[in-house]
Amino acid sequence: LTILPILLSPYIDKKNNEYKISLMQDTMRLNKLSLEIEEKNKAVTNHQNILITDYALQQSAAKRLSSKERLELASIITEQAQQHNLDPLLVIALIQVESTFNTHAQSHKGAKGLMQLLPDTARYINKKTDKDILENSNLFDAKTNIALGTAYMEYLLNKTNGNLEYALAAYNMGPANMFRAKRENRLPKAYSNKVLKEYAKLQKAVDTVSVAQK
Repeated sequence: LTILPILLSPYIDKKNNEYKISLMQDTMRLNKLSLEIEEKNKAVTNHQNILITDYALQQSAAKRLSSKERLELASIITEQAQQHNLDPLLVIALIQVESTFNTHAQSHKGAKGLMQLLPDTARYINKKTDKDILENSNLFDAKTNIALGTAYMEYLLNKTNGNLEYALAAYNMGPANMFRAKRENRLPKAYSNKVLKEYAKLQKAVDTVSVAQK
């Protein structure tokens, strides 16, 4: 009997190793499955967010676009808003006020595209964010314009410590002019109020749909 454990030891070691290998393989399969589920959940969430953005676009001047054009725009806005820590509804409100979704809009000062960016501002924010957004220098290109516009808005929110009213005023008149006007207690509110009003309208519309779905 004393020799039995010695004789069985190689068999036990082999089975232990087989069990460890099997356990390791099962763990790897579970981890892979978990990652796949996580990716699918992200895809579902992203799709839902795009649909919400698309619905919000239908409450704006973008309703005149075809469903395909609007869905493509919703995808761009959702993606860029997420990258730059913004609410897509705020981006829609900004575009509504700036260009009423006219991709080829151009102001007398030379601001271009959906978010009405000046070329100098676009170059500055592209360099400032160091994200090489401006691969396409055409500010009438929707994706380029929104990428730079949302990056600029994120920059202004950081510069104003998250104060949306000040950031919107800075977007409209430039940060230097905004801070000067603020110091002199003559900060205009018409533009920021206009964007905030659009933003509130979109939030209410989306909230109403969300409540109805529940």
